[in-house]
Amino acid sequence: KFWLRRVRRLLPAVSVLTVVFAVTYAVAASSVHDVVVGAISLGGIVTYTFNWAGVLGHAAPWQIDHLWSLAVEEQFYLLWPIALFFVLRRGMTRRTLLRLTAAACVLSALGRLVYFTATHDLSAAYNATPFRADGLLLGCLIGELWTWRVGEHWFRRIASSWVSYIAPFVVLAIIAVTTGNDSHRLLLTYDLGFALAALSAGVLVAALVGRQVLGGRQSRVERFLRSPLLVAIGLRSYSIYLWQNFVMWALNSRFHGTPLWLPVNIIVTLAAAEISYRFVEQRFLKPRPAVPMPDPTETASPPAEADSTPADSAMPEPAHGRRASVQALGADGTPSAPPGPWMRPQTDG
Repeated sequence: KFWLRRVRRLLPAVSVLTVVFAVTYAVAASSVHDVVVGAISLGGIVTYTFNWAGVLGHAAPWQIDHLWSLAVEEQFYLLWPIALFFVLRRGMTRRTLLRLTAAACVLSALGRLVYFTATHDLSAAYNATPFRADGLLLGCLIGELWTWRVGEHWFRRIASSWVSYIAPFVVLAIIAVTTGNDSHRLLLTYDLGFALAALSAGVLVAALVGRQVLGGRQSRVERFLRSPLLVAIGLRSYSIYLWQNFVMWALNSRFHGTPLWLPVNIIVTLAAAEISYRFVEQRFLKPRPAVPMPDPTETASPPAEADSTPADSAMPEPAHGRRASVQALGADGTPSAPPGPWMRPQTDG
């Protein structure tokens, strides 16, 4: 069910972009070499192996070269649930699985650091799935902690500190300013920048999740993130991601180097994303029934100990959300305790 939901969420919109790219590239191709490059790129998109073309040093067409990250995501979605299935069959405890997830996250970041420091190979360090899995694994780790209520006290501590809401934006701003193409800046970006960016995003997510547990007044950051404009952008973020490069390519010859370059790109990208969201994404993302919210006045069983219970023994029936590790772990669908106030209504989006 998790894989089917991922297909419904991601495949329709990228398929439309792929068709548009194939038609325009075939018309604009000026040589056999261009046709071959386009065909190989289409094969990489369809099979979600597009990032490995970059690893091998092949330059992808500008219109779609950003889809390497979607390939990394899909490869992770395929392999992570399978890995969880096999380790859970061995009766692994929650604490052990948490440690393995954390270790895999650290190893991914360290592998990128060591590889780039030793080789200065941008293609592999930037595109290879093992070197870009740390952010996805960090999200899985937060999902495991949240679902099993193992780190509830940490969520509360993070959520209660204003630093957790401000520091991630400060760190991301510093990374953006210090990123560059010279050797020293590249070394800083690949050795520390990517890991700090993932960690900053993880802290912000954990803070917002912890705020859901704590309740009470919304912070300014929460109100900002829940503003109608940002919610609308978030809903359309996948389509914005898909069409940004194609729009830049289409407008490059006419507007590049003029004052209209940036505003026209933004307007046309948002328009293309709106069309994709309304007429493609929403057709495949019908609302799902919300997970029933438990009565907070009811007495719930205390959370199980993290180091003694098999990891899959207390998993609820998979909800219609997007937590990869949570979805993959709900194989038996029999919770040993009520889900508690941590569970929220979810939809496919």
